[in-house]
Amino acid sequence: PKKLMNLIMALGGAFHLILLSPKAAERRVFSIAFSDTPDNEILGVLELGVRYGYFHQSSIGNKEGTGRTYLYILSRRLAPFFTLDPAGFAGYKFITSKAVRDAMYKPKTFLSRLEASSADEIFENPQRSLFEE
Repeated sequence: PKKLMNLIMALGGAFHLILLSPKAAERRVFSIAFSDTPDNEILGVLELGVRYGYFHQSSIGNKEGTGRTYLYILSRRLAPFFTLDPAGFAGYKFITSKAVRDAMYKPKTFLSRLEASSADEIFENPQRSLFEE
């Protein structure tokens, strides 16, 4: 339960920071998708969150277009706690298993890194540039 609480606090805080960020292209983010394969520990924590109703689980096409990946949506009932608009969420962010593990064990460090840098360093930007720079 401690890892689940840490993960919820880290992700909710991150979604709030993205909402307030002038750099974010999509501010109404409420979910994460894995850019790699999460291990059993991470899946166990997320499954516990689904069982308790803190997350909803789904899947989407992966970034490479070769299959499906896990998608976890933060429950709308948590939106007021993180001052998010549950009616307006539309996007998701790709994230690595390492970043989720950091959020489970060190949520304050996870949020500090997000606050000090751009969200693209923690969340992977699924949009690629059309032209090489």
